[in-house]
Amino acid sequence: MTLAMSISPAWVLIMLSSALAGCKADHGPMPGDGAVDPATRLALEAPLLVDPALETQSRRFAVMSDPAPLDGSLPLDTFAPGTADAARSEAKRFSGSSDSAVLGVGELDVVACAACSAPTLALRAAALGKECGGPLVAALEQSATMPAALPIYPRAHLREAGSSGGACPVRAANFTAPANSAEALGFYRSLATRSGFSLNAVQSDRMSALLGERAADGARFAVIARPLAGRISEIDLVVSGF
Repeated sequence: MTLAMSISPAWVLIMLSSALAGCKADHGPMPGDGAVDPATRLALEAPLLVDPALETQSRRFAVMSDPAPLDGSLPLDTFAPGTADAARSEAKRFSGSSDSAVLGVGELDVVACAACSAPTLALRAAALGKECGGPLVAALEQSATMPAALPIYPRAHLREAGSSGGACPVRAANFTAPANSAEALGFYRSLATRSGFSLNAVQSDRMSALLGERAADGARFAVIARPLAGRISEIDLVVSGF
């Protein structure tokens, strides 16, 4: 009791100052002082894990197969309304047709078509130019070499194209067009009529086609249209002898 009472106030102040100094000792960066947490830095700077060989998708060691296999088909194309309207205007201007009511293929003789029933673009090309020889060689740039009288439909999306050699080269292209089948075939009917082709039509539940042949030089073509969702159609354009 006597010792406690003998401590002067000055000593109390000195002891408190030492204690506060100890609290200010450097114990590492404090939150909010601009320092980066080491764990955060490691997470941000560590290299990303990748799977270039797609091993995680391999089914080599799977006990069971996937209930729904992956679908590798191409997705359906979509066209903005403005694109479809612009394509329709360009098609009418290029073909010389001013009325959409005449864009059908009615009043044409319906005939058989070997190229129309072929399952691939290469086989359709072979069926149209069977005496020309040479298999179809895939090359997208061939779409730009289509004859001026029968071009790719305005603003279409190209999917496949190719050509074959031989005495009368065959060129073929597959694309989706921002037009229904009747509009697309009417576009090609107007162009082909203006270029001197005699025409026939092919009709089925899922496909419509326009066939043409020109006596002057033996040139032939087939335009095969299949409807897709909305006002979109898938078109195969095959030409021979141009």
